[in-house]
This record gives sequence, structure tokens and C-alpha cells, in this order.
Amino acid sequence: MHMISPRSSEVRVVDRDQLDASFAQHLDALARSAIEPNVFLESWMLMPALAHLEVPALILVTVWSLSGMLTGLFPLQLCARYRGLPMRSLRSWEHDYAFLNTPLVAAAHAPETIRAFLEWTRSDQAPAHLLDLHMLRADGPFMRALMAETAADRRFATQVTTWTRALHDRTATSTTQVSAKHLKELRRQERRLGEIGALGYTVLAAEAPVDPWIRRFLELEARGWKGGEGTALEIARGGRAFFESIVRAAHARGQLRMLELSVDGMAVAMKCDFIGADGLFMFKIAYDEAYARHSPGVLLELFGLQQLETSGSPIAWMDSCARSDHFMANRLWTGRRQLADCSISGRGLLARWIIRRADLLRSLRKRMAALRKRGVHALA
Repeated sequence: MHMISPRSSEVRVVDRDQLDASFAQHLDALARSAIEPNVFLESWMLMPALAHLEVPALILVTVWSLSGMLTGLFPLQLCARYRGLPMRSLRSWEHDYAFLNTPLVAAAHAPETIRAFLEWTRSDQAPAHLLDLHMLRADGPFMRALMAETAADRRFATQVTTWTRALHDRTATSTTQVSAKHLKELRRQERRLGEIGALGYTVLAAEAPVDPWIRRFLELEARGWKGGEGTALEIARGGRAFFESIVRAAHARGQLRMLELSVDGMAVAMKCDFIGADGLFMFKIAYDEAYARHSPGVLLELFGLQQLETSGSPIAWMDSCARSDHFMANRLWTGRRQLADCSISGRGLLARWIIRRADLLRSLRKRMAALRKRGVHALA
């Protein structure tokens, strides 16, 4: 464990073998008090990922108050290159099942926690001169606090790029409604599906056993195209153990929402979501491709939206966790969540120069790639 103590906080790089039950308790308390929720970094999600998945080596930078409270969690990985350049960087640590990398920072200690972390990136203890934070919520309180700290200190240069993905925001209904034409088509498909057998929509109850749902979901996903490609949780290395662990933990904590659409008692679509503070992160959906013409996955998503509105749930938003160009998500939810990659220079003039010239360097790389491609075609 390495330490640095700038001002009123202490920064520690925590070894993987120190992620025990005691650390999990500190992490749970931080997640409850965080300025911005991120279920992918809560103890019940982070620790199973390390235990079961093939993941990059973790550099877990933590910030503690002098009274011993964990106030910041910044998971990083060391990369040999920075966006194609031969310069080492510290990048947000992530895995195939993490769809947000916003660090956990205690709301009551946000400025000093972020300041302590940034000071660590400039210290000799940081193993790289560039910080590359990936897939943050661009319009969230963490990003605003981070930008405030870097703007207040001229030693830091920053570069931010943004994109969006589908979001259902219950506070902005004018931007999240399904069109009447689309809804009419979905109802037609639902009627056709009902002609095959009795339809049933089910929500996993808080008191119900979760293991049968886990089993059905894994089997359903494995029968589809993900099974054929070897990416289904049932088949991917460590996927089943990881999924079982996080779903059981989320169910026990009241942070799980699972839905099912069945025909004559057989599941034709299932989805798994995780609850963080006042929001919902959509994790996985699976459907039986034999019924693909009836869009069972979309019907289940629509049921999920309606169930949210009629259940009295306090959930204010649903993050699709989908790609920017995901057709179904973009058609169902016209609201958008803005995400960002944020590069920050640590110590050294070269790091600052690279960040400030990032747009130019990116343009030059694209031009060189185009010239190489043109040369290959000329020789063919």
C-alpha cells in the first residue's frame, strides 16, 4: 500500500488482496454517500469482477479523510500507450460488463477528494504522466467538480470528448415518449404473439427466490446469437459465476429488477437491471430468436417502462447502457445521456503539450492512416 497525504486527505493505492470484507463495508458506505451513483463500482459488482473475470491489472487509488472515512474510489489500469502514442497512461479500469466508469466520490468531500487524487497523479508515486478517464457521465456532478478543480490549477491541461446514448428520463416526458405509430406496431406484434399462446409479463418479487430466474436467463441468452459467438454469460469465461454473484447480491440488497415475458409459461424474453440511488442501469436483455419477428425484447422493454410508471417507483431515470448507435434503444428512448472521455496531464511539460495538442495529433493520425490505406490500394 502506497500513501500520499495532500492537505486534509490521504491517498492510498490499495492492493488487490486488501479488498476484504472490511474494505467492502467502507466501499458500501461510500456508494451510499456518493455524489453520483455507479453500481459498476459498488462492492457487490467490483469484487466479483476481480474474482471471476479476465480483467486488466487493477491500480485501485483510494482517498481517505484524516478521520478514516473512504471518500474516493478511482480504479485505474496502466497502459503502454496513450491513444496510439508511445507514452504510458493511466486509463479508467473497466471490463466487458461495466457500462459506466465515473469514480465514486463522497458528496460531502468532493472538492478535497478530487484535489487529492489529482495531486497524486502529479506525484512520483503515479506510474504514468497522463490520465485518461473513459466513459464518465459528461453532465454529472462528478464531471463538474473535476473540471472545477482542473480549471483552478494551471498545472493541469484537459481534453474532453463527448457522445451520447439512450436514456429514459421521467422528469422530461416530452423527450421520452414512444411515438404513436411505433406503439401501434408494437401492439400489433404483441397480439400476434398472443395468438401463439398465453402471454405473461412477470416482475421478480423482492421475496421470491432469484436462482430460477438466473438459470432461465442464462439458458435463454445462450440459445441466441451470443451463444453462437461465444459471448453469452453461460459460455464466456467466468461469466456465469460473475452473473450469479452480482444478481444474488443485488437481489438481497433490493437493487435488482428482473422482468420476463413468457408464452404458455416459457420465457421468450428476459431482462436484468440494477438500481443505483434514484436511477436504473439496464444491464442485460435476452430473447428467444424463434420469436424474433414479434419483437419480444422490445415488448418487454415497453412493459418495463409502463411498470415503472404504474408502480410508484422513485426511479427517476433509466440508463440504457447501450451503444450510441443502438437502433432499438434509440427508437424507444429519445432522451439522451451525455458521456465523456476526459484526458488530464499529470506531471511534466510533455504530458501537458500532448493534451493541448490532442485534436491536432488525432487529425494527423487519421491522415496518416488514410495515406497508408491509399498506398495499400495502389499496390494491390
